[in-house]
Amino acid sequence: MVWIILLAILIVSYYFIFKSKSKITQKYFSQLSLVFAALTIIPILSESFSFILKLSFFLTLCVWCAGNNSWMVRY
Repeated sequence: MVWIILLAILIVSYYFIFKSKSKITQKYFSQLSLVFAALTIIPILSESFSFILKLSFFLTLCVWCAGNNSWMVRY
């Protein structure tokens, strides 16, 4: 079940990220962020992981969300 969700996320990301007209570096960083988001979702779907592992993935998601919100940064 989890692998099907990961595969669906990667297929959707291919069409939305790699087919877009942006710089290649931006595409790769977007793909990397999406993979980290998928890794964050996996422990929530599977109960076999420990609580500390779930917390570390959740914190990774928080850092990812904070890094992608450029409107929060004031220069």
